[in-house]
Amino acid sequence: MRVNILRTTPEKVRKRLAEREFDVSQHELIPEALWVPIEGPFEVPARLKKVMVDKFTAESVLQGANVYAPGIVRCSRIRISDNVSIIDDEGETLASGIARMNETQILTFRKGLAVEVTESKYRVPSFRETPEYQEGLIYPQSLPAIVTSRVLDPKPNEVVLDMTCSPGGKLSHISQLMENQGRVIGVDRNRRKTEETMQTCARLGCSNVTLFVHDSRYLSSDFSTLKPDKILVDPPCSALGIMPKVYEYAPKSEIEALARYQKQFLEEASKIVKPGGRIV
Repeated sequence: MRVNILRTTPEKVRKRLAEREFDVSQHELIPEALWVPIEGPFEVPARLKKVMVDKFTAESVLQGANVYAPGIVRCSRIRISDNVSIIDDEGETLASGIARMNETQILTFRKGLAVEVTESKYRVPSFRETPEYQEGLIYPQSLPAIVTSRVLDPKPNEVVLDMTCSPGGKLSHISQLMENQGRVIGVDRNRRKTEETMQTCARLGCSNVTLFVHDSRYLSSDFSTLKPDKILVDPPCSALGIMPKVYEYAPKSEIEALARYQKQFLEEASKIVKPGGRIV
């Protein structure tokens, strides 16, 4: 997770979490990066009744996340308080838990907590439920994502562009490294995702951010005066390297199409960056 250095220090957050028995360490090179070990793998008992979940839910359940109704693909004869196995659509057992909804509620209403996970292969604390998260002191983020903003090396009073800013993790980190000075411009073609990014920035107190909805591949023609000092290019990816993963099917043609799509963002960045600027 990343500590919001606009509001506190890594040392204070680490101390607060340690007082509640979180096993938290600080990264030796990046002070705002804190981490906790993942526990496991553990043996998961098989139950008679089963709940099948989609791939995205399965990968969250592997780490101990609960199951919500929209993530369930199939279930049968489930009653409230039943002990159930949670399986992926390949039939692999991921976790077990207690049903908090019955089959009719799950398949009819499609919302709400369906299964409370009690035993999973791996365990990771949920920091989104902590006071530190609610107060905007931390942002759950992977180490490579944190490193990216550090490599970009944004400075106060620069103009920095994030070409695909949602959900706002790297964008808010850039703002914090700039000490809320200068200008951070975030662009995303999806209005809902842009609104989500706005909420992230508001929770973390990032006040030097400007967001707008647009396709970043056409910035040079639609905003000819835009000349940022630095640009972050984080286009849609294959997600092949994201962990944990229950399985992956990715045809070669899809990967090649993604590569061509990514190059469009990079080419556009090269057109608009200030001479002598930096693209990451």
